[in-house]
Amino acid sequence: MADQLLSVPIPDVIYDQLISRAELTGLSLSDLVTQALTAFFNQDSDTRAAVAELTPAIQNYLESRLAVIKQELRDYVQQQLAQQMPHAPQQKAEIPPSIRPLQVGDTVQIRDPDSPFYLQKAVIVSTSLIRATVDTGMGKHTFLKRDIRFVSASNHDPT
Repeated sequence: MADQLLSVPIPDVIYDQLISRAELTGLSLSDLVTQALTAFFNQDSDTRAAVAELTPAIQNYLESRLAVIKQELRDYVQQQLAQQMPHAPQQKAEIPPSIRPLQVGDTVQIRDPDSPFYLQKAVIVSTSLIRATVDTGMGKHTFLKRDIRFVSASNHDPT
């Protein structure tokens, strides 16, 4: 292979660096330029090979990062929509009522025997299977449990 002659104008700064590098290495200017061009072209082919090896890894990284960004965007949009929508009344999680027998100390309302309305509140002082005795302002009275409505539980511990 024959050597080719190439004449290229270069700036003074690069020429000065080339001369100082040639003096340090002991190479001629043409050998130094040839070595630099060879390294440059080999670097380019090495870079292409490295890029080819990295391409699947980069693609996987970009796809995973893009998926994360899409999810963050969905969450952000949903949050913004929730803030812009008029607030519907939040429904409390309803606790199913527990059924238990009336106990001494429970507060109840007594139904008026001649109407469907409940009258005063009273505290239970004793109970039986179908009746409960309450302490009213006029003394203790016994009523059928069907004429009594539970209002609140007693605060004392039954044990």
